[in-house]
Amino acid sequence: MSEANALWARASELARTGEIRQAEKILTKLARIAPDNADIYGFHGTLKVQSGKHAQAVPLLKRALRLDDGNPTTHGSLAVAYEGLSKSDKAKTHYLRALELDPKQARTHMNLGSLYWQEGKRENAITHYEQAIDLDEEFAEAYVYLGQAMHFLGRIDDALRCGETAVRLEPSSATGHLNFGRTLLANGRIEEAIFHFREAITLNGRLAEAYENYAYSRRVDAGDTFSDDLHAALAERGWSDGERARLLYAAGKVADDRGNHDAAMTHWIEGARLRRKSTKFNIAASRKQFAGYQAVFDTTLFESRLHRPVEGPTPIFVVGMPRSGTTLAEQILASHPLVTGLGELPHIADIALGVTEWSDAGGKFPSALLGLDDSDWARAAKLYMARLGRAGDEPYISDKMPGNFHYLGFISLLFPNARIVHCRRDALDVCVSCFTTDFTEGQEWSYELGELGICYGLYEELMAHWKRVLPLPIYDIQYEAVVADLAGEARRLLDFCGLDWHPDCLEFHRSERPVFTASSAQVRQPIYASSVGRWRHYEDQLKPLIDNLPPEAIA
Repeated sequence: MSEANALWARASELARTGEIRQAEKILTKLARIAPDNADIYGFHGTLKVQSGKHAQAVPLLKRALRLDDGNPTTHGSLAVAYEGLSKSDKAKTHYLRALELDPKQARTHMNLGSLYWQEGKRENAITHYEQAIDLDEEFAEAYVYLGQAMHFLGRIDDALRCGETAVRLEPSSATGHLNFGRTLLANGRIEEAIFHFREAITLNGRLAEAYENYAYSRRVDAGDTFSDDLHAALAERGWSDGERARLLYAAGKVADDRGNHDAAMTHWIEGARLRRKSTKFNIAASRKQFAGYQAVFDTTLFESRLHRPVEGPTPIFVVGMPRSGTTLAEQILASHPLVTGLGELPHIADIALGVTEWSDAGGKFPSALLGLDDSDWARAAKLYMARLGRAGDEPYISDKMPGNFHYLGFISLLFPNARIVHCRRDALDVCVSCFTTDFTEGQEWSYELGELGICYGLYEELMAHWKRVLPLPIYDIQYEAVVADLAGEARRLLDFCGLDWHPDCLEFHRSERPVFTASSAQVRQPIYASSVGRWRHYEDQLKPLIDNLPPEAIA
């Protein structure tokens, strides 16, 4: 055997046994002996990728491809390196090239699917996840990714099948147990979900999301060893800000469960501070955005709205601040046999913000709407109906995306028959609930108490504007009133929506429909009053919030 062959064999053996640094030293020596051998640079670059050294991997892999552009493994490794450096366009180019050279690479399909998912290209992502599984029916990780996608899209049966398959194929996968647990929780199978969260923590004590899911899925009483595991994890170093934030939110929830309210709020404040560090939220931009809504959506614009509904079910839009009782209101509605509860749908925002994609309008939302006519509004309404993808034929659907309160003007232009249900809750209680919930994305205004108070005021101003100008009635349902008189408030809600009374609406906690929000565990319980006036537990630490809320909100 030549010296080069012997060195190659030795490097391969060292890499196989996990002695990466020694393998790299041999590959560096080997490159001096055979400087034009693409396989050496490709192997070395791939080892760098496996070690997470993406910046060091790129020049090695690029040199390998200059010598041999036809190696799919090298393209795949370079794609992973670029993705690790947040260069998604370059990563996609090399994933696609790898699959062009060898379309039977299951892992590359999965990686490309993940990239598409991050870009919001859901169908493309699912196609590649499914191709990965078609190529390797025992590819547990691909089932995890596909299960996450199915969970997100509300395809709960598919998500459960994927989750169950993933943990069966790879019972030692902490991520598999975590994601299966999340799906079980959404389906109301709380004790099974808790088991899988515990399994995830046992298998990987560095999986921060598992701690957080466990803490928020149950009451963590004294004697539960989970809290020991959690505080041991918090004492460790090396967590990213996002991971540590998850642990701090979990620690806050545990302290709160045990009545240590000051400690709980201290944990939540620190967790929120870490979340706020990574956002680009700008309070001035929010003020401008809300002012823009009020300037564009005036009574004149509403004269051009559709006057006849497009074909499809009557939509009930449940809106309000997050944590204001929107999930509870929808559970009541969805327990009625004539209503299909579809949860938090992104369609209204997607269609509104993508106005130039379905019309000839120029500019951006909302000013782009000013030049549209009846045919445009009908096209947008049909687009929304087409995206519902519902299996049933109930005459009503509910869409409980809380943030649709931004788009009530747009909704009124599309659906003259829509019902608008506005969920209200005590301002301090709803703000505290938002602040103590780890919205990992989409609610950047909730991470700082002062900003939260200002944004609550903007929300109140906008809702007052909608009530002045909308051609549709808005029904306010107060959370505290529902807690005090469930039967009476449920009857009034159904009456507003044009629905006859049905006793199942009082048994909402028995519903088997999946719930994907932060309230998924709470709405599996009968109505309870313990969260009314909750803010008083933390009053001493709420001054920035109280100082910035509108005075009338806390009168």
